[in-house]
Amino acid sequence: MSRFSSKIITASAGTGKTYRLALEYIRIILDFYGKHQDFSLDNILVLTFTKKATAEIRERINSHLELLCNDKPATEEIAKDRSGLLDSLWPEREDAELTDQDLELLNRALRALSSDRRQLQVMTIDAYINSVFRNIVRPLRSIENFEIDIKAVEKRLPFLLQHLMKPEFKARLDSLLSRKISPSLDEYKHFFKSLIEQRWLHFQIRKAENKTPAEGTLWRMFRDGGAEEPERLRKAIRENLELLITLMAQNRPDLTPEECVVQKFRSLFPLFPDSYAGLREAVARLCERPDGYLRLFQNCPEGKIASMSKFMRKDLTGVKQTFLDLQAQLNEDLADLLLHTHFLPEQEEILSVWSAILAEYDKLIYRYKNMTYDDISWFTLEALFSTDPPQFDMQVEAVATEFYQFLAHRSRFILIDEFQDTSLIQFAILKPIIEEITSGEGTKDFGGMIVVGDEKQSIFGWRGGERELLLNLRSIFGALRNLNQESLGTSYRSSEKMISFVNRVFKSSLISNRLQEFGLQWPYQPLKQGMKDLDPQTCIEFRAACCSKGEAWKSLDAVYRDFVWDFIKPHDPKNSQESMAVICRTGKELEAIQSLLDAAGIGSIYQPSSALPNHAWVSPLIAWLRWLAWRDWLDFLEVLRSNYIMLEATELKKIADEIAAAREASREPDFSVCPLARELYKLSQTQTGSISEACRALTDLCLPTHKGAAAEEDNPQAFERDYLNIHAFLNLVRDFELAPAQKDVSIPAFLDYLEDNEGQDSLKQVSVEGGGSLQLLTVHKSKGLQFDRVFLFYNLSSRGGSDHDKLKAYTSFEGADFQDLRDFGLTYHYADVIKASSHKALAENSEHREMLEEMNNLYVAFTRAKTALHLCFAFQGKDGWDKYVEDRKTGKLNLPVLVAAAAEEFFKDETVVPKENGTYVWPATPIQPKKGESREPKAEGVTVEALTRVLPIRETDRFAGLQRNEIDEHKNWKKIWLEDRKNLFGDLAHHYLSFVKQDQPAEHKYAGKQCLARFGSLLTRETIQTRIEILRSNLPTKQVFPSGYDKVFTEFSLWHRGRELRIDRLLLDTANKRALILDYKTGTGREEGQLERYKQALLALPVIRDNGYQVETDFIDLKI
Repeated sequence: MSRFSSKIITASAGTGKTYRLALEYIRIILDFYGKHQDFSLDNILVLTFTKKATAEIRERINSHLELLCNDKPATEEIAKDRSGLLDSLWPEREDAELTDQDLELLNRALRALSSDRRQLQVMTIDAYINSVFRNIVRPLRSIENFEIDIKAVEKRLPFLLQHLMKPEFKARLDSLLSRKISPSLDEYKHFFKSLIEQRWLHFQIRKAENKTPAEGTLWRMFRDGGAEEPERLRKAIRENLELLITLMAQNRPDLTPEECVVQKFRSLFPLFPDSYAGLREAVARLCERPDGYLRLFQNCPEGKIASMSKFMRKDLTGVKQTFLDLQAQLNEDLADLLLHTHFLPEQEEILSVWSAILAEYDKLIYRYKNMTYDDISWFTLEALFSTDPPQFDMQVEAVATEFYQFLAHRSRFILIDEFQDTSLIQFAILKPIIEEITSGEGTKDFGGMIVVGDEKQSIFGWRGGERELLLNLRSIFGALRNLNQESLGTSYRSSEKMISFVNRVFKSSLISNRLQEFGLQWPYQPLKQGMKDLDPQTCIEFRAACCSKGEAWKSLDAVYRDFVWDFIKPHDPKNSQESMAVICRTGKELEAIQSLLDAAGIGSIYQPSSALPNHAWVSPLIAWLRWLAWRDWLDFLEVLRSNYIMLEATELKKIADEIAAAREASREPDFSVCPLARELYKLSQTQTGSISEACRALTDLCLPTHKGAAAEEDNPQAFERDYLNIHAFLNLVRDFELAPAQKDVSIPAFLDYLEDNEGQDSLKQVSVEGGGSLQLLTVHKSKGLQFDRVFLFYNLSSRGGSDHDKLKAYTSFEGADFQDLRDFGLTYHYADVIKASSHKALAENSEHREMLEEMNNLYVAFTRAKTALHLCFAFQGKDGWDKYVEDRKTGKLNLPVLVAAAAEEFFKDETVVPKENGTYVWPATPIQPKKGESREPKAEGVTVEALTRVLPIRETDRFAGLQRNEIDEHKNWKKIWLEDRKNLFGDLAHHYLSFVKQDQPAEHKYAGKQCLARFGSLLTRETIQTRIEILRSNLPTKQVFPSGYDKVFTEFSLWHRGRELRIDRLLLDTANKRALILDYKTGTGREEGQLERYKQALLALPVIRDNGYQVETDFIDLKI
């Protein structure tokens, strides 16, 4: 047998793993092609994770072969590339060159691959498993035909729910779901869907039914029960409660029991006892209730019963610690008791329902023949491993060997890319094939495996990916224990200074020390740099932006807006040749940022995952079709309110009233009050043609006037994006009508078609291609890409995807291959119970895996940047960034916050002083080229002129100097807003003065009437008139109505940096080019930076700026 050395290659970000994988492919050709009679090119199988990676590796293999076969390069550059490739093939040779025999082999291989593309076996793992299913499993399962449908699960759910309503299942289901009250079974669809998505775990649990769980595991408790343990825990809880009550009585006899406990504990009792004896009796009664211990656990998180603020005296220091210890023990005992009484019984119910759901789900697959990729993986795995009934008895060694020899006969070399993203079910299918290939024995006397991956870039855990598989690979396969393990540690993507920044962040002791505390491994080998010439362009920017739900100016939307205007706008892609990307965790964040980019006139490319029917300009077309099909007036009103017509609410109410009156009188509605509605209704009466004609009728009627030419010129990208999606929908309609197999082309049939194909790629929204260089990507979609400039937005306070309505599964495994369970816990309602119990390590393991994956997300995002990286971390923290970070250096593990803190630490170590708005920029000034250094473009296409693009634009911070007002925390807001009503009276004053421009009696009279009309339902006539008199008698007339100004504007609105500002009073002296901004205050405080923002916004107007106006500002205090 020819010697082949299997390899594990760990390739950090930007180190050229695609280049290396293609190189290994060519090495196999040189070693085996033409030298072994049984070897053919399709014996090499390359597995990737995405279709994009498949295309890249195919292209790289072909380009490598073409370059090597070109032994007479036409240019010096081609010769240099070829020489580098040869050096990589044979690094041990001083003067590497192909022999005539090698050249002949590669030419033959290139011709073979060019003439028969099937010889180049490069595919995704999903595609490979699909081929196994199609060729081997499908005939065995008698599935004649099938189609891939990524929405198959959602489509089967109604049939599943109907099945579960049968009497034999309903009792089990009622017991499981009765703990969460919802109006219908549909409310639980996410739970049932999660049961299907996690069927691999169900398989693992059923596979281990005859196994004896390890002592001390939750699984062992579930298996053995233990009737005595619950009673022991009840006794311990009652004793603990008695000790807590006694401690309170002994140490604060001056206080009542109600004063010594927290509010949530008080809420457990309708009438709280006024003595400690009464409290003991009330607690005893609570513990006797069936739900008493559960209520105590839910109302007293962490066992908090005593109000610790009442035990802060110095002489009670020891008592305070005793309280804390007792409460911690109480919390754990309560959780352990609830494991027995609630968690484990629910787990048994889940397993029972789970099996019934999966059995029916598989029947539906056979009935409808539509399958997800997960379904195909499962059916393949089941055919190979299941023994109930066995298709192949894999427990019999001879049968298993024969089967896998057959499966591995063609594929003798397996090259796997991005191995860290391989799911456990995929690995279970590949493992025996790899074992057969690497064992040294089989149908052919050659074979091996090369794996390329990076555990730091494992970001698909939500799809079942497991980073530890890559780390454990050598121990999993006995034949690979002595294999070569190599590392690619030189980055050819980023500049030297960018690499230095990434290394210092992820090597930071803030992160490594915290990981060590929790016993977690995230090995990081510092990257080396291979792109020194890029350093003059390097720019790194960092900001921690506080956001708050309660204050509009600090809202998350405001943080998004500042991110766009402060970070992205100065580097507008329209004025740059750089490749740029905005990277976020979620598509929702990208959609919010794209809207602000549109408002700022910045073109962007975003390939959304949103469905085409949900697009703002497509959804009304579907509503129009529904109206034509079923004449539901709600659909008609939806069209009127949509972007096509945008009927105002007052007009819409008139239409709705007329529809109601017409229906009551059984007559046709009269829409003469609204010409737009009348035209639309008249148009609908004439639609008797095809679906496409109906859609075109609406677009022809409305689209020419929905936006003016100016709007299109200001923002062509947003305008074009809307039209692209409209045309995509119209093309979809036309394809439906022209499809030969489509017999029914009615509107109802088309609406059914949209529902049946929901989620398919053909029904995804489209984006503008080539209109700009700014791409919007989630972290997952950015993987494998690189950009000159990256803008990363990361919300540290975001909790990620919600799983409250899904199955919560906690697992630990035996062995390195994750194929055998050690322990598990399942719940729908009681996740908090296991997290507080003595078995909390199971839940913590899950949380730690999620944290490591979040850090992987950040590592992937950081390493997309070539020369410029702009980081914005949003957080919610009333006490500022430093306190926010400090609080998260202890307690629960929070790696993203530590990554952000490590990034900030880098700037501090470099003695970079933040700007007024808290933004760090490094380097603060561009690095100048050395004397005599050429300013010609470098290999990367860089010019010295391009350096100006990385210079930060200095802007006055809109929020500089703002301090938290501690006094506000203690104000009586009820008195301020509901009794004194200063806010309402302030609105009254502003509204009144908005009608008074020249201080004329007629203006004051008209203003009074307008105030009565607006506030008459809130205030009495007498109150309004009295307040207006107070306002007028105390109005500083000379300040509000100064002479010399010929133009006066009240409630003047203007847009600045994507935000609407409203000036109470603006006066212009057009002769002397003076402007005066007045801002009314009614005693609720002044924001000193507000007038400055108004001033800057006014100066940004061309008419003010170009004519050299001098702008003054002033506050006007109003008494009302």
